[in-house]
Amino acid sequence: MEQAQKIQAIIERFPQDRSYLIRVLLAIQEELRHVPDWALAAAAKHLLITTEQALEIAKRRKGIRLIVPGKYIVKVCIGASCQLEGTDYLVEAIKRSTRVGFDATTEDGVFTIENMDCVHLCGTGPIIDWNGKCCSYITREVWEKVAQDPDAFDQDSVK
Repeated sequence: MEQAQKIQAIIERFPQDRSYLIRVLLAIQEELRHVPDWALAAAAKHLLITTEQALEIAKRRKGIRLIVPGKYIVKVCIGASCQLEGTDYLVEAIKRSTRVGFDATTEDGVFTIENMDCVHLCGTGPIIDWNGKCCSYITREVWEKVAQDPDAFDQDSVK
């Protein structure tokens, strides 16, 4: 089945009611890892809203990814406890090594960097979510090793 047909089938599982927008977008994202423009437009049409309305809501909703993600999606906890544990230093190291900020993908398509709210692992920060798995005690030094060889990163070996 062609990708557009597959996405259309996903969209059509939902009622034509604008209140389903977030659920539709999350279902699309689950399939494609992000919500491309054409899929957003198809969802909006099905839900009887404009593409602009759908885009405005999607931009405001944390967790909806509108950009093509990298191989590794790295979410950095920006909660108060992680801030106290050194998240600011970690974020600077990430920005320096990847040359991108939050909600962006590196030119080589390796990393997508995002922020996330507190994951309630206080006292074990800074925390990153590495492709869906939370990793504790991610210091600048740990990140620098990860950035050099992300394929070799063993999340289970971190403290």
